[in-house]
Amino acid sequence: MKWFIIAMEQYATFSGRAHRTEYWLFTLFSMIFYLAARILDHILGSQFYIISPMHTHGYISTVVTALFLLPSTAVGVRRLHDTGRSGFLIVFVTLFTNLFNYVISPFASTLPHGIGLLLSLGMALATLVMVIVLIVWLATRGHHGPNQYGEDPCAADMLPPRYQ
Repeated sequence: MKWFIIAMEQYATFSGRAHRTEYWLFTLFSMIFYLAARILDHILGSQFYIISPMHTHGYISTVVTALFLLPSTAVGVRRLHDTGRSGFLIVFVTLFTNLFNYVISPFASTLPHGIGLLLSLGMALATLVMVIVLIVWLATRGHHGPNQYGEDPCAADMLPPRYQ
C-alpha cells in the first residue's frame, strides 16, 4: 500500500522516474478501487451509457476514473522514464486507443461492410500491438544509475524517509 500512497502523493509529477513496484502496485490498487466502484454502481443501479447501451458507465466508477486519471498517467510517464523512454508514449497510446473506441469504431459501422470491417480490424490490431508493447516497456527493468530523466528510483535514498 505504501507504493500506492507514494504514487498518489506525486499525483501530478511527470518528471523523474518510478520504480516497477510503484507502478504495478499503484495499478493494482487503482483497479481494485475501480472494480469496487463498478460493483457499487451495479448494486445501486447508477449506470448510464454514452454511445450505446453496450458501453455502460457508472456514476461512481466515472468519478473514480477521473480521480485516478492524472496520477495513473503521471506514474506511467515516470515508469517509462525509468526505462529511458519518453513519457509521451503512454499519452499517445491512450489517445489512440480512445480515438479507436469512441470515434473510429462507431464511424466504421456506417461504411460499406468490407471497408468498415477492414478499418475496424486494422485499428484493433494496431491498438493491440501498441498496448502489448507498452506493457512490455512498463514491465522492463529500469536503467541502473541516473539517466536523462533523473536518479535511479531503486536507490534507497530516493524513497521518502517515512518509507525507508
